[in-house]
Amino acid sequence: MNKPTYEQVKERVLQDSGIRVHRSCWIAEVMRKYGLTTRTAWNTGRGRGSPECPEKQHKAIEKALRDLGAIE
Repeated sequence: MNKPTYEQVKERVLQDSGIRVHRSCWIAEVMRKYGLTTRTAWNTGRGRGSPECPEKQHKAIEKALRDLGAIE
C-alpha cells in the first residue's frame, strides 16, 4: 500500500475533478477513515477542530487515494 503526500492528493483531485482542496485537514479526515494516519491532531477534541470535509470533496479525495494506490 502506497501513502501519497498531501500535495499529490491535491494535484490528483484537481486533475480528475477540477475541485480544489483548500484544507489539508480534509485529506487527513479521509485518510483517518481508512486508517492511514497514525497521529492525533493537536487541535481536535473538546469542541475544537477543523470543519468537516464537504461531501463533494470527500468523494473526490477518496477517488484520488484509490487512483494513487493508498486505498482499495
